[in-house]
Amino acid sequence: MNFKSILSKFGQDIGIGPVSLDDRESCYLRFNQHTLVIEHIKNQELLYIYTAISEPKDVKREDYLEHLLTANHFGQGTGNAAFSFNPNTQETFLSTKISDKALEYDSFVLALEQFLFSIDKAYEFLAELHKEKTAPLHPDMHLKNPFA
Repeated sequence: MNFKSILSKFGQDIGIGPVSLDDRESCYLRFNQHTLVIEHIKNQELLYIYTAISEPKDVKREDYLEHLLTANHFGQGTGNAAFSFNPNTQETFLSTKISDKALEYDSFVLALEQFLFSIDKAYEFLAELHKEKTAPLHPDMHLKNPFA
């Protein structure tokens, strides 16, 4: 099944009618308060799925960007997605990509569901910026070597 057919069927299945790509090979879907962009890059045989992430106003930019990088570390704050920063627009995005080679309907729906889960996980991770930091370990405290 080609991607355009998959996308059309998906729109019908969720009750919004057939969904299609625009002239830039993109489409926009809204789930809850999140707008997702699905962009088809034909020459790479890839689908990029991404959404803009709002930057908190009450956090220093350096702390925010550092936190984004720690989220990407083994996906601990993003699941199957990754944060990126566009220096031209000063926007932060959460994105993932999937191959459109031999893409099946069920695998597309699963990838989309995983991305929506990643959005929730990312916002939970970013909320940690507002939590008070725990007190550091006492300077005289050392971990014991279990092999000593």
